Amino acid sequence: MFMSFKNKEIKNKEIISDKQKTEVENTVVRATVEDVKLHEAIAKTNAQNETIKEQQNLENKVKERTQKIHEMQDNQKQMMLDISHGLLTPLTIIKGELETMEQKSKDTQFKTFERSMDKVTLFIQKLLHLANLETKSKQAAS
Repeated sequence: MFMSFKNKEIKNKEIISDKQKTEVENTVVRATVEDVKLHEAIAKTNAQNETIKEQQNLENKVKERTQKIHEMQDNQKQMMLDISHGLLTPLTIIKGELETMEQKSKDTQFKTFERSMDKVTLFIQKLLHLANLETKSKQAAS
């Protein structure tokens, strides 16, 4: 019933040893939990970095496409200006010739030609005006 001093010492060492084991186990568990948290934080950071890279990639694509659209619009406006000027010059010459012919012949048919020419000329002038407004609007926005 009585334990010897040696047995008590061994029992105390076992208790201390059990406490140390528990402390070590608790330390290992805490370290494992911290390690898991660290890995989760790294994974989250990596996912955020990938999202940022993808977002930057998409933004660059949008900028490139927007620039291409602006270039196409500029080309379209220039083409409209070129066509309008290209049509307006010969129409002006033809109208002048028709007026000269009308004065010489006094034929009423020339008035019909002249009205048609005026309609086409007005249409072309509206195109030119529209192109100029778009150009001015773009310059003001820049």
